[in-house]
Amino acid sequence: MKKQIVLLLIVGVFVMCSSATAEIWTNGTGNGLWSDAGNWDGVSFPGTYWITDPALGTATISGSYAASSTGYAVLGQGIAGVAAVEINDTSSLTVSGPFYVGNAAGAGAIAEIRLNDSAQLSTTGAIGWIELGQIGGDNRLIATGNSQINADYAVFVGNWAGSTGSVDLSGFASLTTADFNVGISGIGNVDIADSASLNVSGGIRLGTYVAGASFGTMNVNGGAVTSGLSEIGVDEGGLLQLIGGTYDTGLLDIGDVGSVLLSGSTVTATDLNLNLAGSLAVTGGSMTILGIDKTAELGLWEALGQFSGSYAFDGTDTVITPEPATMALMAIGGLAALRRKRR
Repeated sequence: MKKQIVLLLIVGVFVMCSSATAEIWTNGTGNGLWSDAGNWDGVSFPGTYWITDPALGTATISGSYAASSTGYAVLGQGIAGVAAVEINDTSSLTVSGPFYVGNAAGAGAIAEIRLNDSAQLSTTGAIGWIELGQIGGDNRLIATGNSQINADYAVFVGNWAGSTGSVDLSGFASLTTADFNVGISGIGNVDIADSASLNVSGGIRLGTYVAGASFGTMNVNGGAVTSGLSEIGVDEGGLLQLIGGTYDTGLLDIGDVGSVLLSGSTVTATDLNLNLAGSLAVTGGSMTILGIDKTAELGLWEALGQFSGSYAFDGTDTVITPEPATMALMAIGGLAALRRKRR
């Protein structure tokens, strides 16, 4: 993973040095349309896109467009305000390479991609990634409705020190990728709600790479998350809050600076590992460790103060639920709320 990130940084530096051949957003016609060649200043259209000046307005995509086969796109190069791309209706943007959101952005800058309705955003190929927060700024990816995001290689949220990145999926929006990394050298936050979905064939990693500078948070309030692996705070700080919906993963690996708070989701995992200072607290919902008896390890983690909850092996799987006292308190709280409502 660290080799991949080093490659990413090197390619990012190359991108910043290559703007001379890019299409620069000018909004020359004033209509704000991505499809209008009169809104771009460059050698060819379509080509490699740079959106740099927030005063020129949001680039709105209506239709289907692709960057060149060797291209990339940059949103918010060196900005000091708000730069945005909005993809609406059934429109789509495909980038055959990386999409950098927030590239050398200034303090207080915001770079934002918004997908609505049934819009689609894709990055394809061996370096087909989406990067939120290369250098500085607050960098956002927001998807609602039935929109779809596909990144062949990876998604990086909060990639460089001094930057923040966020992903917000709601409605029936979906994001599909090979690897999903949150808080690499910066700060990353992910919110999943309603019936949205996050589908990761490789691994979800919260908090990686740079000592003391990064933190990754994921809040699952609804919808569905699937991943081949989940690493929470293995390298740097990571927090996974499971409030609703479902979360299905291979190994759930909670590192020395990782915490998982389960208060309402239904979780399944092929294995569970809790490192020296990691923590797992179960106050609602349930977690099933498939095909393994983990009661001995859970008992040890409980004695060390790293785990709280109730657990049992049913002969096939290990099932983790809230402690009976916690469930009783929740039931009492529910009854009290019902009485207040009736009054």
